[in-house]
Amino acid sequence: AAKTMSMLGKADSSAGEQDFHNILGASEFASDFTRIIRNTAGFEQLILFLKQTLRLKEQVVALGRKLRESDISQREREGLEEERAAVLAQLRATFHKELPAEGRTEVMRFLTAINEEVIKAKAMFLAYSDPFEKYRALLFEYAHTLGHGVEAFMNGLYQRAGAMDIDYSEAFRLHGQCVGMAVLWAGEMSLDMGHLQKEGYMAHQSLVYLFNRFGGFDFAP
Repeated sequence: AAKTMSMLGKADSSAGEQDFHNILGASEFASDFTRIIRNTAGFEQLILFLKQTLRLKEQVVALGRKLRESDISQREREGLEEERAAVLAQLRATFHKELPAEGRTEVMRFLTAINEEVIKAKAMFLAYSDPFEKYRALLFEYAHTLGHGVEAFMNGLYQRAGAMDIDYSEAFRLHGQCVGMAVLWAGEMSLDMGHLQKEGYMAHQSLVYLFNRFGGFDFAP
């Protein structure tokens, strides 16, 4: 969705023309995106929420990076995991409890409208331009290469667990959850390569935090 929204928002700009000049219908999709922002309430409320929770998201990212360090003790790791879980709970509560019901509803309606346009755009690409997802439609496969790798690896673990009569229901991950992990990895790699920076990086990563199942962060890449 982040990649698609990038295409939709940039297709009419000079940068967009350079990046997506060969995308059939990109300008039309961009005009649809602009129309949604102008006619569907919730965009301003979403931007305000993202800005207000920037400090919390920065804390989550910083704690996650510390957890990736290999030289920390088990006790330190447990403490960091507990602290990160508390910050994530505070982030979720900011949206689900502190945000007024009217504002929360507007945000969800806006995101629903955006997702509907994304689905329509993908349907057009698959139906008329690239039905086997080999060329242009790869734009809509954002993070899926890594996500499919995680999914395949997990499927192997499920089979092994089943053969050993081990209950793996708590560890089971859906396709979208595996892609969600990969979206975060893609953001980290883009940051390391110098492409995503500052607010753009935080907005990219926060999409997963906001959309995840049950309104919470229920997987750990």
